[in-house]
Amino acid sequence: MTSTAVLPSAANPAWLKLDLYCKGLRLDDSCFVEQDGGRKILRTRAGLGSGLELILPGGLWTNVPVMEHFAKSSPYSLAYSDRDGLSISLHNLGRTEIKRGRTEVAASLLAESIELALALGYREVIANCLQGCAELAAAAGDLERAARLSGTSLTIFDEIGIRLGETEDDYLALRATLVAGLGELRVDELEAEGRTAPRDEAVAAAQVRLVPEP
Repeated sequence: MTSTAVLPSAANPAWLKLDLYCKGLRLDDSCFVEQDGGRKILRTRAGLGSGLELILPGGLWTNVPVMEHFAKSSPYSLAYSDRDGLSISLHNLGRTEIKRGRTEVAASLLAESIELALALGYREVIANCLQGCAELAAAAGDLERAARLSGTSLTIFDEIGIRLGETEDDYLALRATLVAGLGELRVDELEAEGRTAPRDEAVAAAQVRLVPEP
């Protein structure tokens, strides 16, 4: 999703955040993607729940009003034009929800992200989503599955020649948890299994686990 507005506030993320709070954001019709499996924008009974989660320059998180009356005349607008960016945003939100302990929400977001990334062939996002799936598995107590998923993820990163980057600390924290529970030798064995597992099967299995049981 990209903003079509070019305003002085864009140069100052903190000012932009406050301005968005006050003026809201106009959504282009392309943003309403329920027919593609997207979720509706809902409002709470207090009328304060219509916000859209955004990550502003500098990594500043905010929630912007989009359904309030004043948002219809906002100088800011948003159009859905970047499926790559959407898959990244869904992944980032999913990993954030893991940190908040909201694993069901995280699973839903990662499921959307990995499905879109597979359609796009976006292997970096697929690898990151698998790391997120590993974190969810560890949170559920399935340490062996977490280690295998982590191994599959690391192999994809190696294949595309990309380091873990901003998620490296998350991986190190995950590995520390796995080593504490299983021992380093067993974790190494399981990661090796994940590295050699058929890729399509590993990703498909991760997707199945992300879908809540009826």
